[in-house]
Amino acid sequence: MAPRVAVIMVHYEDYAIRHFAECHASLAAQRFPAERMTLFVVSNGAAEASRQFVTSLAPAARQILLPRNRGWSSGNNAAIRIALDEGFEYLVMLNMDVVLDPECLAALVEAADRRPHVHILQSKILIYGTTRINSLGNRTHYLGYTYCAGFGKDHREPCADVP
Repeated sequence: MAPRVAVIMVHYEDYAIRHFAECHASLAAQRFPAERMTLFVVSNGAAEASRQFVTSLAPAARQILLPRNRGWSSGNNAAIRIALDEGFEYLVMLNMDVVLDPECLAALVEAADRRPHVHILQSKILIYGTTRINSLGNRTHYLGYTYCAGFGKDHREPCADVP
């Protein structure tokens, strides 16, 4: 049986109205079993219209209402605590302005299952509407600055930035 996955999104002000529809449609199209996935949406000081929009598109989503914006990390942490208390095996934090490939969640879970010693995974992120890479994960230079591995390269080409 597939593990239980909590998908966590945080929104603020009218962010959901601008981005949630396309993201939610891509979640609904996942190969990963829908009955093993729960969507948590944290309204981080979000406007009432934005919260209602989430409800209209995803009535089964578990909304967590925070009366004021406490920041991205704090918003995620509110849902993470609940998901861990309820025994979810995997947590996936997403921004609402992403569109997932239909294989995304299944591939992340399969990769995590193969590497139980790894606790944080990131998928390949493309620049919206292109075949160009936004990030293959962040790298830290020995001088302390970070950069996105693979940035700007075509995603179909091999990338030496990834081990």
